[in-house]
Amino acid sequence: MRPPLPQSVASTMLSSDSRLARLIAAAKTHRKTLRLVGSGIGLLLLIGACLLILRERETLHAAHDALRAPNLGLFGMLIGAIIGNFLLSGLMFSVLIRPFGRVGLIEMQAVVAAASLINFLPLRPGLFGRIAYHSVVNRIPVRDATRVMIEGVVMTMIAALLMAIMVGLSRLAGTPTWILAVIPAFVLAALIAVDPARRRLLLALLLRYVDLALWAVRYLAAFALLGRELGLNAAFALATISVLATMVPFFSNGLGLREWAVGLVAPLITSYQLELALTAEIINRAVEIVLVLVLGLTALGWLTWWKAARPHSRPTSPDEGSPREEEINQTAED
Repeated sequence: MRPPLPQSVASTMLSSDSRLARLIAAAKTHRKTLRLVGSGIGLLLLIGACLLILRERETLHAAHDALRAPNLGLFGMLIGAIIGNFLLSGLMFSVLIRPFGRVGLIEMQAVVAAASLINFLPLRPGLFGRIAYHSVVNRIPVRDATRVMIEGVVMTMIAALLMAIMVGLSRLAGTPTWILAVIPAFVLAALIAVDPARRRLLLALLLRYVDLALWAVRYLAAFALLGRELGLNAAFALATISVLATMVPFFSNGLGLREWAVGLVAPLITSYQLELALTAEIINRAVEIVLVLVLGLTALGWLTWWKAARPHSRPTSPDEGSPREEEINQTAED
């Protein structure tokens, strides 16, 4: 039996624990403050972009004509690409989470759609909401659910890097962009076939890469709606910039930041001015928000029904990886 700790040692340990708790609480408050500030800055950036467009009558007329008499084919192309982004993102996370628990394909699609809607809130709680959902409903430990989210971010960054390399090589070598753009997809498909040990991560990366290509389709459609043709190389470049801007912490889905990133980069790689690029991105964003509202609200309703209708899962033993209650509560608080 261990002898009791001297009172001075015990007091020191309690004091250290108290200081640590205060530091953690301060860090949480600081992080939430940064998120609120980031959301506020993003909203101001978006308002600034809209005001700049309103000053340019030619661009404003082009946007008005596009919305007054829209090309249904181009709108369908834009809508289809955005829905494709949702589907591929859900498939990627289904692949990544498979070793850690059972999440149905439809269920994962609903979770991704609901999280996309919730992420527009200032504190961007969608990510932590997904972790909490998988922990409580799917009995996946917080540690494993968090790992899956991190893997998703890493896959996005690698896919963006691959796309950026292909765009750069196309510009340097003068090779058609589509030829170079499909090379990573074929290489990943071949590796999936011959490397079972890394198949899960390789398949997730392939899905994210195709998802990124659909972002390029969105920009082709958005610029075409304004009567402007966008080259494939520029479309892939803007897609890469856009996805990276969306990932910046403390901004709600890159709101405001993404618009200006596309608006500032487009004049460097195309002959179009800042105002036109901003208008194309705002059209892209507006259609995205409408779809996020429709799909996200539908997904939230479906998940509520699904959670109530499904039989309660039996509690798993610690050996099976049941999440600890304090971990779940901590995730929900974050």
